[in-house]
Amino acid sequence: MKERQITSPKQVKLEIELILNKKLFQSKVINRETYEDVQDELLREINKEMEKV
Repeated sequence: MKERQITSPKQVKLEIELILNKKLFQSKVINRETYEDVQDELLREINKEMEKV
């Protein structure tokens, strides 16, 4: 996992959601397509948060 500088409380929440999404996929609770879709969306949101600073 790539290290990122945490810039806001919202980013903390998004980073936690990334971890949870990965754990759900690893536990076979969600399929790969769902995992990738959610991961992509979360990464976009994180990037937006980082640009604000």
